[in-house]
Amino acid sequence: MSRQGAKGEEGTLSGGLGVTTVIVMVIAAAAPLTTVGAVAPNAFIAGNGAAYPIMYVVAALLLFLFAVGFNAMNRYVAEAGAFYSYVTLGLGRGAGISSAYLALLTYTCVQMAVYAFMAGILADYVTGLGGPELPWWVWMVGIVLAVTFFGYRNIDFSGKLLLVLVALEILICLVLVVAIVIEGGGPEGLSTATFTPSAWFQGAPALGLMFAVSGFLGVEGAAIYRDEVRDPDRTIRRATYGALAVIGLFYAVVAWGLVSAWGDQSIVEKASQDPGGLLAETFGIYLGPVSQEIVQILLLTSFFACVLSFHNVINRYVFTLGLAGLMPRALGKAHPTYHSPHVAALLQSGSVLVLMAVFVAMGLGPFSQIFSWMIGTSTLGFLLLMLLTCIAVIAFFGRNPRGLSPWRTRWIPLLGALGLFIAAGTTMANLPILVGTWGMAAAVIVPILLILVGGPAFAMLNSKANAEHADALQRGAK
Repeated sequence: MSRQGAKGEEGTLSGGLGVTTVIVMVIAAAAPLTTVGAVAPNAFIAGNGAAYPIMYVVAALLLFLFAVGFNAMNRYVAEAGAFYSYVTLGLGRGAGISSAYLALLTYTCVQMAVYAFMAGILADYVTGLGGPELPWWVWMVGIVLAVTFFGYRNIDFSGKLLLVLVALEILICLVLVVAIVIEGGGPEGLSTATFTPSAWFQGAPALGLMFAVSGFLGVEGAAIYRDEVRDPDRTIRRATYGALAVIGLFYAVVAWGLVSAWGDQSIVEKASQDPGGLLAETFGIYLGPVSQEIVQILLLTSFFACVLSFHNVINRYVFTLGLAGLMPRALGKAHPTYHSPHVAALLQSGSVLVLMAVFVAMGLGPFSQIFSWMIGTSTLGFLLLMLLTCIAVIAFFGRNPRGLSPWRTRWIPLLGALGLFIAAGTTMANLPILVGTWGMAAAVIVPILLILVGGPAFAMLNSKANAEHADALQRGAK
């Protein structure tokens, strides 16, 4: 497949994305305002309390180890398949097929989680303003249609919207931190726990790391836009490192600001009282009641930016799998005008609506059930995909180092694989915290295991087209 465009039957994927725009699209998938507003308070409670902000630094460093090998291999990957392409090149067709379908499961789950949560929040917000009291799923249908409109068009169109939304949510959080610092923090002063090594290991630091890693979902997304950036090798490398640095620093600083606002000794108790309202209440105290309304609106736009970013990523996965023969060939068509994976976009939105209908028929709620179950699945899937990719990098360069440093191609990816293995094991052991019970945890783990085992079996029994595609990948990497 050409490195200049993923060729479909009706055109190619193309765009003019630069480093900044790709960084923004990766950050949008991480939903920074949502993470510090919804995930961080729960991490204060279940993780290592006031020292939790340091976990974002640890998570960023762990993913940096992953990114070193990921970026070293990037120049030899001739298509926008991300996890699927990397794992296929390094570990063969069977593992590649497993990673492809695991990636689809992972991203579909996180997208469903965000759709449901946003729809539930929007329904409550509109009702609170005196608007019509409609079921949450009605709002979700509207959100899906809006996302589909943007996803159907050229990627540059989505990129411009995401740039504005992400900039606003980052800016307002940094303004809050500045206000907290100027005030000298709460009654206990500015937090010191983040900078105190002995405090890092209090409580449950392993759980803290699990929550922190979940905030980086989609960080490898830069590679999925390979055919739509100006300079694939340089842009993807810089965007991946840039996104990791920005996300990690932003999370750590804002989480530290929240701890400082309430105090090292008081943050866990305060977060326990109302985890979902902690961020808004902090805004109200330090920036006034108007800021609470602004942050509520930006929280909704943060959800929208997140779900649009994942929509774009899934579209490109499906597009690549259509070209590879792992999904219907029609999904590998690009729009002749927009040069977007428009067929994949329509299929994905349709599948989301079907899943939503199933969940509604089952009587599941958008918050404690759909959101928590889907996030638990996606967090474990994401860690396993990165672990597979690290192993694939080691195997790929083990056959031919291509003149690169062993540190980039073996030792750093090996450290990354070890860290990801520990993180995945911790997440699996603590899944009941995310999904509610061990029964639901089993419902998460079993499909993932079936996908991991089923990929090699499928490769042995079927998929001649995929064999041809895998061979083409190998030829393009030489």
